[in-house]
Amino acid sequence: MVASMTTIAQEAVQEKATKIEYAEVVTVDGATKDQLFRTARKWFQKNYSEKAVGEDVIYTDDSYLGEMAASPNLWVEVHSFGKNSGAGAVNYTIVIAAKEGKYKYTLSGFYHESNRSRFGSGGDLNNAAPDCGEEEMSAIAWEEIKTDCKAKTEKIVAQLKEVMSVSATNSEDDW
Repeated sequence: MVASMTTIAQEAVQEKATKIEYAEVVTVDGATKDQLFRTARKWFQKNYSEKAVGEDVIYTDDSYLGEMAASPNLWVEVHSFGKNSGAGAVNYTIVIAAKEGKYKYTLSGFYHESNRSRFGSGGDLNNAAPDCGEEEMSAIAWEEIKTDCKAKTEKIVAQLKEVMSVSATNSEDDW
């Protein structure tokens, strides 16, 4: 019985060996911590405020530390019966920390919930198989959810980097 439990624990660790996380320290020459933070704050308010998403998902807004953080979600789709079909939402965490001349972004904790879709909740996207089991979600659908999430996350990162590189160096104090 003990050996059986040990084997199960080892398999679970192996399934989670690859961690889905997007993180990078980006240098923005000439930008101050305050400029970077203000730019991040505007971007967060545009994308993650109650006005933008229907609920306030921003949980850190600290100008002293230069940090913003939120727990939003993104809607994912799978290709089914010849068309794209809603497959629920993927919750995640995004954190941006600003310092003089650079900022760090981290997107992590990707977790799928069905949200009334015809699929079960897949759970942690790091898992090889969905938590709900293949009876409720095929391996193909699980991979499509991961692929759609990856594409949408990469788009978020590209948008963030563009806004931070352009806006942060255009100081409102420069006249």
